[in-house]
Amino acid sequence: MAGGAASVLRSNPEQHSNKSAAIPKLLSSTYSRNAPNFVLASHSEALLHGLNALRCADKLFDVTLIVEGKTFKAHRVVLAACSDYFCAMFTDAMREARQSEIKLNGVNARGIELLIEYAYTSKLELDRNNVQDVLSVSTHVQMKAVIEACSNYLESQIDLENCVAIAVLADLYALDSLKRKTYRFICSRLDEFSLTADLLNLTWDQLEYILSCNYPVDCSEERVLQIATQYCVETGLKAELAHLLFSHVRFNQIEASALKTLLSTLEDEDKENKAYVKLIRTEINKHEQNQIKMLSSESEKEVISTDILTNSRGMELALVKIGGFETSGLTNQISCYLPSVGKWEGLTAIPHIEQCK
Repeated sequence: MAGGAASVLRSNPEQHSNKSAAIPKLLSSTYSRNAPNFVLASHSEALLHGLNALRCADKLFDVTLIVEGKTFKAHRVVLAACSDYFCAMFTDAMREARQSEIKLNGVNARGIELLIEYAYTSKLELDRNNVQDVLSVSTHVQMKAVIEACSNYLESQIDLENCVAIAVLADLYALDSLKRKTYRFICSRLDEFSLTADLLNLTWDQLEYILSCNYPVDCSEERVLQIATQYCVETGLKAELAHLLFSHVRFNQIEASALKTLLSTLEDEDKENKAYVKLIRTEINKHEQNQIKMLSSESEKEVISTDILTNSRGMELALVKIGGFETSGLTNQISCYLPSVGKWEGLTAIPHIEQCK
């Protein structure tokens, strides 16, 4: 009986061979059909969700970060995938690559906590209270997406009360886009800004940048000179630094009578102001000499009228073409040529051109 049972269970090689031959091959060396690869769009989201679930369950941790006395458990692979700093730390021949506990210096606990949360969830809630901590840590650990998010957030928060502080952050962390937006904002409200205490909180470098950046301002060049002079007088600025500030003032756009009044007032207020008056007179003479050279040369002359514009800062002469004839015939396009761009750019079109034809 036992032998019979065994014979029933024993497979027949011939039968097995016949069944295999009856099944058509799915893969053939002589026939193939291109089919789309299987891609699950939600896989990355599910993977991130799974990693965060492991974190919440305290499972499979392989590194602990120690920041300001606080501990943060994590998975090396998650940190390395999000940060060039951690990737180098865990993959290069560094001592930390073999340590289960790593003490991080130069970063703050609040910032690292939010960045770890972001690494596992892709979510980051920025506000005025935490953005500086997050920006500091993300710059340290080289998380570029977070740095950009902080920069964008700060751009959206610029106002007269915080513009100087944001400008400091932009300079500190080399955020060029944020720097341009912040200084453009200050220039666009320069007259109002000059009436706040923050004018004197500017560093010399910051004010020098404002005067030299050629962003549009909301006041006359006479007012720009008054602001520069006020800064020099109230901060007791050294003559060599004051000279550099005054060199960015466009004296050719200030009426001679206004200059005379300003200099007289400056001398009457304090005898120590005579040094600044002397510097301003020197710059006025330079501009007058330059004007004479321009008038006597055949070079391109500045013809931007200050009688119409409040200030020509940020302005540029452009050649505008309105309609006319091209190789294809009559055109209704209006375009302009900017020397700084070096090409023609379309602006708009003249309506009803078909009726003209």
